[in-house]
Amino acid sequence: MENLNIALIGCGMIGREHIERIQNRIRNAKVVAVCDVFEEGAKKGAEIAGAGTKVYTDFNEAINDPDVNAVVVTTPGQFHKGPVLAAIKAGKPVFSEKPLANTAADGKEIVEAEMAGGKHLVQVGFMRRYDRGYRQVKELIDSGKFVYIGYVTCINDPKYITVDLTGGGAELKLTDYAREHVAECCLVYSYRSTSYLKDEYEFYGESYLSKEVKADYYVEHTYDKDFNYKCVQTADQIAEAVAAYNAAQDAEKKVRMEMAAKGCDTFADSLKYHMTRKKVKVEELSERSGLSDTTIKNYRSGTIPYPPIENVMAVCIGLNLNRPYCIDLLRTANYQINNDDPRSRAYRFLLDYTDGTLQQWNMILDQFGQPHIPYQRNQKIAE
Repeated sequence: MENLNIALIGCGMIGREHIERIQNRIRNAKVVAVCDVFEEGAKKGAEIAGAGTKVYTDFNEAINDPDVNAVVVTTPGQFHKGPVLAAIKAGKPVFSEKPLANTAADGKEIVEAEMAGGKHLVQVGFMRRYDRGYRQVKELIDSGKFVYIGYVTCINDPKYITVDLTGGGAELKLTDYAREHVAECCLVYSYRSTSYLKDEYEFYGESYLSKEVKADYYVEHTYDKDFNYKCVQTADQIAEAVAAYNAAQDAEKKVRMEMAAKGCDTFADSLKYHMTRKKVKVEELSERSGLSDTTIKNYRSGTIPYPPIENVMAVCIGLNLNRPYCIDLLRTANYQINNDDPRSRAYRFLLDYTDGTLQQWNMILDQFGQPHIPYQRNQKIAE
């Protein structure tokens, strides 16, 4: 088998993890070239890859290196398109981290470029489809024994699944019986959440659903006379949720007391405190927030005491700070989002999804007609 000589583009946290994995765990593959727009970052990647690794700051040069016959793209999501297209043009297989592109138009351009070349060259890092558990669920669905209806995976039986024709089409829904006996018919997924309570409290549980962007969280509810019959939570489950809530409140209280004791009244001090508390390094925050290492260092030193609000929000999601900490960080940068202008409304909505990612937040901002975060020149703000 021919060895893969790989050029890795983007030497942030994820890129360096890929380098280590390729060099030490994968047979017949070797990183021979690394590239990052910041030469210092590329050199860090080369140190992991080992002696003789070539260092580039221009991805076109790295991809077209004659010693390279495959490409791995691990830049921030908004910068995937360029190197992926360059790899296609060079006729070299390319593995891209998610997402393939940040817009449908860019994604279509990549697909069309690959099709025009007449050769399958692009793979996106949807690694979960290779995990045994995910494959087992897919096999269950493919067998017809279970059906996925958009938010749960349920036994495919008329006792549990009904067809709703009222909307002008056929939509699969849970029967009333299934809703009352969800543990009997729906697959249950275990989860473990450590998030911002990492050092204080770990919550383990089970879930039928994942948290998606839904309007249900914001629409005022009306009285439901059948609610007590539909509710499937036991007293023990409610007690567990209350215990988790109280633990979260206690952890938040401790954090606020520590911040007050340390005098964290500026954006720089608050940023350094949260990064230390959550054990997030500069390069890790850069990878998650889309901000450069240099920008983050300037914020930490106080060289730039009042960052653009878009960049403050990028820090919030990069650190996955919960809502109160986000509000406080905005305050230290002289911002508030209590007004009813389009941007403030969008940002308040974002703070209900602080367990998400920069990509998810930018997808939400697209729907609000607001510019992406972090700040980029020439973006228009909806009036």
